[in-house]
Amino acid sequence: MTEIRPPEGFVEMGRSGPFAADNGPFYVRGRAGGGFDYGFVAEPRHENPNGIVHGGMLIAFADHFLGHAVVSATGQTCATVNLTTDYLASARTPSWIQGEAEIVSRSRSMVFLRALVSCGDTRLLSVSSVYRIFEPRG
Repeated sequence: MTEIRPPEGFVEMGRSGPFAADNGPFYVRGRAGGGFDYGFVAEPRHENPNGIVHGGMLIAFADHFLGHAVVSATGQTCATVNLTTDYLASARTPSWIQGEAEIVSRSRSMVFLRALVSCGDTRLLSVSSVYRIFEPRG
């Protein structure tokens, strides 16, 4: 099997929790103009019975990095309220899967985002999401 490595500048996301420990690692890279790029190496363990990256893995990855984008932008914890996903294409393993998030708007308690998940030049998912942010405990 060909070994896939994260592109230059990507580092493992810290404090990702048990789900990411079992399904990742997930990676992050800061952008010069602000924001982040995200990624993971899709391996055979991420395949569905058809031999392609499982759609559940792709949306779990998106949910994970969207939460990171919210926490990074607000400094507050958050929870997913809604994820609307369009599956556009599939990817085979092994491959590098990359995601990007954009905050569209924010209210006092909600953050609205868009995301794309790609494999190379192929867009795999388009996601719209809403996250609730929580006031710091204290």
